[in-house]
Amino acid sequence: MALIWIYDVGAFCVGCSIGKHKMFKVVSPKKSWEGFFGGIVVTVLAAILLEMLVPAVDAILDMKEIIVLALVVSIAAPLGDFGESMIKRCYGQKDSSNLIPGHGG
Repeated sequence: MALIWIYDVGAFCVGCSIGKHKMFKVVSPKKSWEGFFGGIVVTVLAAILLEMLVPAVDAILDMKEIIVLALVVSIAAPLGDFGESMIKRCYGQKDSSNLIPGHGG
């Protein structure tokens, strides 16, 4: 879960600051390729830090495994976002929840 949240924050920050090339305008008009790749970099770096600094993570996964996990999460997270966005668009909904106002998730 932590890696998914880290990816989302990294992709959002990078995409907002330098994102110009949109990924899939019809489904999710604000997602950019720059945000996607920035999210991957942030997630991999954060996973490496977690592996180095948190003994429980180091005991379960070695460095290669945590990097692979970070890459898998970084690719799966936006696919899940796009899937959810497609469902919301089918039903004419902007947000899937009102738990956190303004947050589409």
